[in-house]
Amino acid sequence: MSSPNIRNALMPTKLVALKEAIRWDIRAFLHSEDGFVALLSGGSSYSPIDESGGIVLGVTKTGGVLIDTYSTETHVEAVLADLIIDDPAGVAEYLNGYKYQHVLMDSYLVDGAYMYVVRLRDGTPLNLLLIEKKLAHAHPNPPTSIVDRMMATYWWNVFNGEVDSYEVY
Repeated sequence: MSSPNIRNALMPTKLVALKEAIRWDIRAFLHSEDGFVALLSGGSSYSPIDESGGIVLGVTKTGGVLIDTYSTETHVEAVLADLIIDDPAGVAEYLNGYKYQHVLMDSYLVDGAYMYVVRLRDGTPLNLLLIEKKLAHAHPNPPTSIVDRMMATYWWNVFNGEVDSYEVY
């Protein structure tokens, strides 16, 4: 079996992607301050206040990602938005594979604290990978709809064939 055939066999089916996209869209709607209007427009009241980058150094004891930033701040503990870490040791082990890789960070100010979506170079959010690997789960009553919208967008992209790479769990 050739490499493209293997990749296609491992890709989620369109039906799975559609189901996941709808599920996450519903969650985004339920957890959104602007509700139905945001769902229809695909817009979000939670646009990042800062987009920056850095290099992954490791994971903190609380499951945050320690990043050496390109900006004047030396290190940032990126607390991943709207996630509950189920397995901190598993997260540390998994993210060790991304140590010293360049990442992008979208930061959001929520209730006076910063939360992040950390993206790999191909655009895949670490938040998503941790959920897919069952090392974390989406907060049942998140303060924002950041992860819900991120997941919905990702699964719509999978459904539409716009995702080039996908880590299979």
